[in-house]
Amino acid sequence: MIFTAKFLHSWLLFLQSKQLSVSQIDKSLKFKMIPINNLSNLMKLKFLCLFVVSLFSQTLVAQEQETYGKFIIQDARYNNSDISETALDEGRYLVFYNTKEKEFFFAIVNAKNDNQSFGRVFNFETKSNAETDTEYKADVFTFNWSYKHSFDDRRGTADVSFIKIYKPAGVTFSVSIFLENLDHLEYKGYMKGSIKVKED
Repeated sequence: MIFTAKFLHSWLLFLQSKQLSVSQIDKSLKFKMIPINNLSNLMKLKFLCLFVVSLFSQTLVAQEQETYGKFIIQDARYNNSDISETALDEGRYLVFYNTKEKEFFFAIVNAKNDNQSFGRVFNFETKSNAETDTEYKADVFTFNWSYKHSFDDRRGTADVSFIKIYKPAGVTFSVSIFLENLDHLEYKGYMKGSIKVKED
């Protein structure tokens, strides 16, 4: 990113020194010829380049985020009250991922409104329960979650217990989240991409 910014800056200085013109940078955006013969046009070009750099940096962030699992919510409870209809309408899902700084994060995402509660995972522990005659194989994750909301200034902590269950038809999950104020969230659903469709 730093290299790209320096390159564009050098490119601008070169154009200014040569009194050249810049042709279409992207024909789909329909930029016309921009003569570099005065300060005003130079500033416009710099603004355009910064815009391109901004788009490029956003792409890099998306590429550097490594997702470990996306879990689609089908049943939701808040302090034992059924809020499944709201969760389904909002397209809520859970996700584990690494940030570009290699920090392990957990998030509850509202796809409809493009907001989320997200934050770093601490004290992550895992254990596996083997399949028995009465129980499916399961992985149990417990961790502390330091979260914040993208839609307001609220921050907090939570204790999370996440169970990943391996069924013949796919992977399901059940998660229990106790917030710092003792509010209780419960979600159930399935892991995206794990559901097996029976073919005729």
